[in-house]
Parts: sequence; structure tokens; C-alpha cells
Amino acid sequence: MKKMNLIIAGLIFMSCSANTLEKENSISVKEKINDSFSEDEAEDLAEILAKNVADTNIIDEYVIIGEKDESIQKETSSNSESIEMVEETVETEAIPSPTITEEVIEEQETIVPVVDFQEYASFTSFLKSHVSSSGKVNYAKIKTDISQLNAIIKTFEENYPTSSWTRNEVLVYWINAYNLYTLKLVASNYPVSSIKDITVKPWHKKFIKLGGATISLNDIEHSKIRAKYNEPRIHFALNCASKSCPVLLNKAFTTKSLYYLLTAQTKKFLNDATKNNFSNPKSIKISSLFDWYSGDFAKKEGSVIDFINKYRTEQLKNPKIGYLEYSWKLNN
Repeated sequence: MKKMNLIIAGLIFMSCSANTLEKENSISVKEKINDSFSEDEAEDLAEILAKNVADTNIIDEYVIIGEKDESIQKETSSNSESIEMVEETVETEAIPSPTITEEVIEEQETIVPVVDFQEYASFTSFLKSHVSSSGKVNYAKIKTDISQLNAIIKTFEENYPTSSWTRNEVLVYWINAYNLYTLKLVASNYPVSSIKDITVKPWHKKFIKLGGATISLNDIEHSKIRAKYNEPRIHFALNCASKSCPVLLNKAFTTKSLYYLLTAQTKKFLNDATKNNFSNPKSIKISSLFDWYSGDFAKKEGSVIDFINKYRTEQLKNPKIGYLEYSWKLNN
């Protein structure tokens, strides 16, 4: 720091004496320094200037750089650049550090939450605490912990999909949102014995506020998912809070687990004897889901049977198809 102060003092002095130096070429730099500094300071300064400043023209350049003249700054020699670095260092040190820290923190807060959100860690943690491995939901406990559920809902509101999201990221968002808001709807009206006790058409109820609009569960399933994705396996990922529905996973979907979980949920549903009966391969009784959404399965695989065969080891050959009665009793 002492050397830096000495350099700056010397440069200021020399810049002020530049015209005099031009007229008095017989007077050396060292002699001029000796007139204004102590003997020790003069020797130190002369030595420093000898290494960093070749002649008085560089001193002139330094003065111009200090005045922010960019055209002259481009023409400075390597030595003047080193002097400029000293000036920049002094200027940087003068900036209050709290301002820099605040700007960095603000930038992180606008980026990091989206990355963390897409891991859906808080939703997974909530599901593990309120849903069994077999898909039984403890709605009484959810109602007690409704503030936790509302906090998760807030993260969905604050991290609505943007154009920068991939198709899979958007799909995962809507699958998780559907299951999250189904829990919200039932828990907010609990105790009930069926989701249909809340209203005759609970899936038409517009209570979900996302992306500046108020939408329903049907809007999510049909407008956000089915209309944009040719993926019938989603019918085994969405849970309608009823016994005949595919079981609710006690973990959230993520982009990393999406393909695996869609396939696993499909196989689990097909192998559940309470939802599909393949005991007589010539006359099967399957879930009404295959009737309601037959077009989705046919569009993807050719037919409902072709879709089922894709996820079963024992293949079906033109069986007679019947549909099981659908139970709307609560999945608790």
C-alpha cells in the first residue's frame, strides 16, 4: 500500500511537471524527484518509475486515461496498462462490498429456486408422510397439516412453466399439480366418503389458481396434458382419490423418473386384480378407464388390447372385453 501511494503521488507530481520537464531536458527524473521527496522516498520512487514509466509521454497517457479518454487508452503501452490496473484496483476497492453481495444474492434467488423446485423434494416429503406405499391416503392428517400443503401449492404458483422448460418438465409439472390439487380438494372438505360427496362433478370445480387463471382438474388433464401429449400412460399417473383409480404414489414425479414411473404405474395397475381381471384370457374384465379413454390407447398402440399386451407378459388374443364397476369410495 505504501508503494502504491508513493507511485500515485509521484505520478501526480510528474504529470504536473510534464511541461517543465520538456523544457528542461538536462534535468533528470531523479533530480526532479529529489527536489520534492525525502532521500529514501526519492530513491524508491525513481526505482519504481524506472521500471514502469519509460518517459514523460507515459505520464501524459496516464493522466488522459484517468479522464476516461477511451481513444487514447487503446494506444497505451504495456507499461501504461499496468498503471491503469493500479487505478482500476483503487477504484474497485472504493465500491462498498455490501452492494456487490446484494446483487449476487438477488441473481441467485431468481435462478436457483426453479432448479430446486423441479426436484419436487418438498412434495415428495409430504407424500411420504401422508400416503402409504400401497397408496392409502391419510386425509385426516393432511387436513391437520394443511399449512404444509398450502406452502407446496405456493411453490407451484411461483414456478409456473415458461417457454424455457422442456416438454417433459412441463408434463411432470402438470402430473404433480393434478395429484397435489386433488389432495387439496379432498382434504379441504374432509371428512367425506367419496370425492363426489364434495360436488357431483368435482373435476369441473374451478379452484386451482395457476398462471394467472383459475382452472379445474379437468382443465389440467384434458387441456394441459391429453391435448398436448400422446401418452396414455398418464392415466395411471393421475389419481382421482378413489379406490378404483390407479394408486397414488408416495413420491413426486421428476423428469429423471418420468419414463420409469409411467411404465411402473401402468404395470402395477394392470397387475392389480381389483382393477383388472385376466383370469379368463378369452373373456377379460378390465377397468372402465380403458373404456372412457379408449381413443388414447388406440391412437398410441392401435387398440386397447395392443396397449395392454405391451405391458403384460401373457399376451391376449382378441378376447371378449367387459368392464368392471368403478368404485368412487375414497382411497383412504
